[in-house]
Amino acid sequence: RRNALISSTFNINSSVKNRHYRTFSDFYRTPKEEIVVYNTRLWNPITARNDDEKQKRELLNERRIEFVRALKKEFGNRFTGGILDNSFSRSQCSKDLLLVNDTSYNQNKYQNMLRKAKVGVSVNGIHSTGWALAEYCAFGLGIVCDSLSVELPGTFKKDINYLEANSIKDLIEGCDKLLRNKNNFTNQSVAKNYQYYQTNVFPDGQVLHALTLAMSS
Repeated sequence: RRNALISSTFNINSSVKNRHYRTFSDFYRTPKEEIVVYNTRLWNPITARNDDEKQKRELLNERRIEFVRALKKEFGNRFTGGILDNSFSRSQCSKDLLLVNDTSYNQNKYQNMLRKAKVGVSVNGIHSTGWALAEYCAFGLGIVCDSLSVELPGTFKKDINYLEANSIKDLIEGCDKLLRNKNNFTNQSVAKNYQYYQTNVFPDGQVLHALTLAMSS
């Protein structure tokens, strides 16, 4: 009833895309496998708008390649993902780091992968944190990511909602901790992340949160 009222009042279409994202809640309590997931892509520095962005792209590509290589080496068949396969990616890294036939970027297959995985890895984009963090929260994954490049709405804190990885050592240790659910950290973090998703990412939650702030000011 609350969702219908908000949707009608603010003309939010909850019949298609929003309802599709609502099904994410079904995955929050889905039993997880000991899988780490990280899908990513590389950016060609040649197409950058300026020298600063060109340098950022080069550093970002290096970091993403290093992360994928380390995850494959450390976790073997417990890691799924890789780098989007295109001509530029093939010029920058070995074939074994590339996504096979890009099947992991198919929406349905990607969602199935998230539904099974226990840990999601994220690396900041050039201008944002990317959408992966929201997907991980919705699908009930523990999160390992580098230092957030932007301030997110609401409360999303290091060592509570996610583990920070500013090195390969941090990355491996963070994923291992979440896979083992040490001191029940993963379960607690996942619960907080799903609550964050409902409040700050899902459309109805965003509107309700904005209304609450407005009414309390």
